[in-house]
Amino acid sequence: TSKIIWPRIERDLRPIEDASQLLGQPNIMLIYGDNDIYTPPSHGEKLSQAMKNSANVEMHVISGGKHTYIYRDQPDEYIKYVLPFLKKSFTKPS
Repeated sequence: TSKIIWPRIERDLRPIEDASQLLGQPNIMLIYGDNDIYTPPSHGEKLSQAMKNSANVEMHVISGGKHTYIYRDQPDEYIKYVLPFLKKSFTKPS
């Protein structure tokens, strides 16, 4: 019955189930808005917890952030987290 209720594509898009299988200990940043009604921060907390042994995860919750609109609505807050993350993730260690 799950094949009827959940189409195959939906069943395949379950990141929490695959999160512990990441390879190479990648750096991953999760940004959530506390006003996101579709993917609230609690989803990010579960995903972060699932990846804790397979990735270097940092998670940020932006006050007032809505689903997919954080950069548009709070660009300074977004950039405050993203730029240092990118610099850290793409700079070769000395």
